[in-house]
Amino acid sequence: MKRVPVWLIAGWLPVLAWAGRPLLTDDTGTVQPGHVEAEAGALGIGNGPMRHVDALASLTLGMAPRLEAGAGFGAQWEQRRPEEGAHESFTDCTDLALGLKWQGWAEGPAGLSLALAPTLKLPFANQNKNGTGTTDFDLTGLASLPLGERANLHFNAGYIWIGDGAGELSDLLHLGVALDCALTPAWQWVGEIYAEQTVETSEPWVFYANTGLRWTVREGLTLDGAVGAGLHGDMPDITATLGLTWNLAWREE
Repeated sequence: MKRVPVWLIAGWLPVLAWAGRPLLTDDTGTVQPGHVEAEAGALGIGNGPMRHVDALASLTLGMAPRLEAGAGFGAQWEQRRPEEGAHESFTDCTDLALGLKWQGWAEGPAGLSLALAPTLKLPFANQNKNGTGTTDFDLTGLASLPLGERANLHFNAGYIWIGDGAGELSDLLHLGVALDCALTPAWQWVGEIYAEQTVETSEPWVFYANTGLRWTVREGLTLDGAVGAGLHGDMPDITATLGLTWNLAWREE
């Protein structure tokens, strides 16, 4: 049986709950001051005889111009079939992720913008159930570049420090390249390539592709869906996600 993908073992799915749904790659934009953005979604993963489902939610507050703070948490269910044929399943919470995003450069050449996103992950999930059991930290740099009036290119590069006591898990490097394109005023296509490598082992880079749609139902409310698959290395055979993003004002500016 294929082992669970390292990006899932590392327990960073709560972080992805607010990473530019329905993608793993985020853009440099931040929530407006005085606004709150609520995101919720379900992610299903199929990896050989393993089936995994996450229900994730996050809240992000616009703290100041170009600065936001967010928290992500969720629940997970998994079923595995060991070699002897008997099913094993469990339910658990995910780890809790607390993060900031600061857009340090908003109006560069050709519209280029840059941001930094530090995230702290606290160990709420069982270490034997897709959690590291340690307090971990991620620092990701983000860049966004408009491509004309209808499309945008996004790039992420980050490093995850795994805390002491996480067993065989090591620190991780991760990269993401994403493209979004407006099809109509209400519909947007999104796609990405995501890559990851463990730092302290000889494991090769792994690659994952993801594509989907965003539908703006009305101002402030967006529904999304995507499907993905591993391209190389220890990544999921297939993933599927559905979710929503709701942005509303919580105080007058």
